[in-house]
Amino acid sequence: MDKAQLFVLAGRAYAPNAAALVRSLFAPGGTMHGTYKAGKHGVSLFAPDGTLRAFVVDNAHGERFIVSACREHGRIRYLFALTGADQDWLGVPEGYAAERAAVAVALRNFKLASAPGIC
Repeated sequence: MDKAQLFVLAGRAYAPNAAALVRSLFAPGGTMHGTYKAGKHGVSLFAPDGTLRAFVVDNAHGERFIVSACREHGRIRYLFALTGADQDWLGVPEGYAAERAAVAVALRNFKLASAPGIC
């Protein structure tokens, strides 16, 4: 699998789609933790079964943090913070500053890998 297509947060890799997630089951290097979908204001993170678990915020104000998210009655619901269960699932460090640092590294690496011709 092309590493440029992965989103890595706190040492856990997310595949760009379900097919890539399934391929990772049989690839050397381990299984992806879930899937992601990049958007204009951040990255949605999904469990392997397709359940929306979290949203990595990267907005125009330069704010970068994670909130829990879920689908409820067909609409996406964003919480004001990250729940303990989602924090454990994501593997992000405890504490707001440590969490923001992990997000900053993940977004920087993802943007560099996604931008062709940038070293």
